[in-house]
Amino acid sequence: MARVQQQQVCSRGQRSSHLPLVFLTFLCFGAQAVIQIPSNYHISDIKRPPVIVNPPKSVIVVGVDEFIMSCKASGTPEPSFTWTKDGHKFDPRSEPHLNVSEHLGSFEFKASNGSNMVNLKNYQGKYVCYASNDLGTAMSKEATLSIDGLPSLQKEKVSTFKADEGSNITLKCNPPVSSMVPVIHWMDWKLRHIELSDRVVVGKDGNLYFAYLNTSDSRDDYICNLQYMETRTILTKDPISLQVKPCEFCFKID
Repeated sequence: MARVQQQQVCSRGQRSSHLPLVFLTFLCFGAQAVIQIPSNYHISDIKRPPVIVNPPKSVIVVGVDEFIMSCKASGTPEPSFTWTKDGHKFDPRSEPHLNVSEHLGSFEFKASNGSNMVNLKNYQGKYVCYASNDLGTAMSKEATLSIDGLPSLQKEKVSTFKADEGSNITLKCNPPVSSMVPVIHWMDWKLRHIELSDRVVVGKDGNLYFAYLNTSDSRDDYICNLQYMETRTILTKDPISLQVKPCEFCFKID
């Protein structure tokens, strides 16, 4: 028979319910109640269903870069992990370019001599993590892994625009298609920002808008610069030339 320990937990027949014990014997003696606990009992022995505490998150990978798809869960017994990709079973341990974390469901891709853009694009898709033990299975929300190449500029013809003083015009930046949103700066050859005002503004689309042209707006170096924070790169587009024809009866607006 297992040796027992005694703990005083209540008085006058009141029971303590805050201990999730497997085997309890209540012995009430007058004003005291005694709980008998097996000496080989451990609270860590209590079985718990899995709960995902660190689910995978959507990520955008630019170029041949590293990524981690995380999944961590609690539960007793310790949960085992499985994945699906685009609705199909996916085993990261069988992938030569992935490293799987021990005791976790997480896996990562590390750029190396044997990894290239083709290898990386194979992992693009929608992932779901599953953590399972004897008491059930927990499922994470869907996380999307998107692979994007470094943005590049296509060769363009030098643009020249002619307009009358007092008219309005839009100089378009036309950034390359990318999942990354650039910060756009309009500058001249000397990398000085184009002066903006109530009359000259940069729109949310990155275009340069002139509400009312002055002859002083004439120049041949309106240059759109695209700054990509994720990759710490700046792309410089070809300059745009703007020629404003004077208007004898127009008035000037700063």
